[in-house]
Amino acid sequence: MNYRFQIIVWLFLTLFVNFSPEAAQRLDQISTQSANNIMTFQREIEFHIIRVEYLGLELVRLHPKRFGDLDKKRLRMFLKLHDRQKIEPPRLNSRSTNPNDFRFFLLDLWNIRGKSLKDFEGDEYTYNRNVIDKLNESDHNKAMTFFINNGMVQPHGQHLTSSAKSFFLVEKVADVVDRGMHQNTGKEFGKKMLLASEFLTDDLERELARSLEEHYDEVIGSNAVAISNSRLKQRKHCAGAIMGIMNGSASASATAF
Repeated sequence: MNYRFQIIVWLFLTLFVNFSPEAAQRLDQISTQSANNIMTFQREIEFHIIRVEYLGLELVRLHPKRFGDLDKKRLRMFLKLHDRQKIEPPRLNSRSTNPNDFRFFLLDLWNIRGKSLKDFEGDEYTYNRNVIDKLNESDHNKAMTFFINNGMVQPHGQHLTSSAKSFFLVEKVADVVDRGMHQNTGKEFGKKMLLASEFLTDDLERELARSLEEHYDEVIGSNAVAISNSRLKQRKHCAGAIMGIMNGSASASATAF
């Protein structure tokens, strides 16, 4: 890795520290092995995002009477936003007044991977509860921005159109089905995950989930090559930056922190 890139990485992290001192403390404790693990963790999230996209489109195909009128191209764009806030780097060049735009959730999520909130107490619980709340808030805001930009909010109010509500339904079912069916989910959440059709309480959601679970292996298997070769367009991440510093700029990172 060349020196110029290491300097860029160092500047990136120096600016990042100014916006997120809590994240800086976490970065300072990360070993080279952990950095590799974080990159693997990010990749797992990316794979989940891609699987949700394929599963959502399959759910629509399985239920043409309910979802046949949806704009499939627009739905696909919406599904690609799923969980993106978990892996997006902070927008250091943004003029946004939203502090969540300057937060790198991946490091916080890595810190609590394999645990649940009940495993924490005191300040740790408060901090991690805040991480989850802010992440959910960011995800919701991104979805609402998408709906507004695509004319899927009813005029003179914040009420969603029926198509927007269906988008949310498709995303939710695809998400929880993948969480229940995929082997890596238990590692992330620190517990054995139930099938979506077993824990969903809404009759419609449970019916949709069951139908998708029956086709899960077929959908994921037939798209295995496409999923494994997929690359999200914005593939920047702080874990790679950490590796860059640790491979030749340790003194700079010590100064930054």
